Amino acid sequence: MVVPHTTAFDWSNLHPAEGRLARSLRMTPEGCRVALLGLPDDTGIALNGGRVGARHGPQAFREALARYGCSHDAVSGNDLGQLGVFDAGDVEPAGDEIHRTHIRVSEAVDAILQHGMLPVCIGGGHDLTFPGAAALARRLRDRRETLGGLNIDTHLDVRERVGSGMAFRRIIEEGAGVVEPRLYATVGVGAFSNDLRHLDWLRQRGAELLLFDGDQHELLERFHALLDRLGGAANLFASFDLDVLDASVAPGVSALNPMGLTPVTASIMCRSLGRLSNLRYFDLMELSPPHDVQGRTARLAVHLLLHFLAGVAERL
Repeated sequence: MVVPHTTAFDWSNLHPAEGRLARSLRMTPEGCRVALLGLPDDTGIALNGGRVGARHGPQAFREALARYGCSHDAVSGNDLGQLGVFDAGDVEPAGDEIHRTHIRVSEAVDAILQHGMLPVCIGGGHDLTFPGAAALARRLRDRRETLGGLNIDTHLDVRERVGSGMAFRRIIEEGAGVVEPRLYATVGVGAFSNDLRHLDWLRQRGAELLLFDGDQHELLERFHALLDRLGGAANLFASFDLDVLDASVAPGVSALNPMGLTPVTASIMCRSLGRLSNLRYFDLMELSPPHDVQGRTARLAVHLLLHFLAGVAERL
């Protein structure tokens, strides 16, 4: 199997310890259920005037994974290494030509789907969720199946302008006939983070918005009720933007969040997403190492991946 437009990541200088999940990553896809794919591009963030640096996210993520995270899940007793996680490398960006980069991401994700693996992408600007989900939508169109989705994010990202804030408008518009807006939700929406026009755009299409007022427990209850409803969908994608996390625990993101989710809430959400048998695509986006402090955000991103994979392992 060849994943197009990718460069293999060089693990030779990281030396993860025995028992770490990073030691069990595979460089070939045979027997793997999950494929890790880096998306080292932040052109969309620059176009939206955000804090650039997320192009370094996949590198920092793997470095953190080498230092943290045992493959044994003490909660379930499962060995995450038994899932078979293939490191598919990083998609090579096409310079500042954002549309060409999107094509590359889409073709790389399509190759992973074709091989029957679950793509888990690490970014990178949030616009890159669009080509990943679009690859899935095209496959489902051929099978005449529908697609729902979740965006865990303080921002709606339904801007018309090309950039990191456009992904979910594009997914809904270009996925017409496949993407079902009534099976789409944004979770953790900030009280003061979105233009009224964007709130109305999604509401008019029947999408569900779980606004966050600081009550973590209530948001989790509503989130799990949402998952119960979406459990009947044929297929789902999910995207986790790290800027939904509180700035005190996640400073290394493209847009700081003064009142975001705690690591506990986020971890519970990611494990719950991993358990969904109809989830076909997942990503963790906007890790921005130049703005991180002591690698805290990168380590937290790895922690969320571990919880997600623990959920996937519980499907077995």
